[in-house]
Amino acid sequence: ETKEQSSSRKRKRDSDPAIVGAIDELIPSFPDSSMERLRILMGS
Repeated sequence: ETKEQSSSRKRKRDSDPAIVGAIDELIPSFPDSSMERLRILMGS
């Protein structure tokens, strides 16, 4: 497995691009980190 494949898999596990994109549209001021976005979204 290449590093690129590994990091791609990690990104997919971190968040769904469609969800992140929707959050970007709704709340552009959210942090850049997808995991931070999900934490805020889930209120944890």
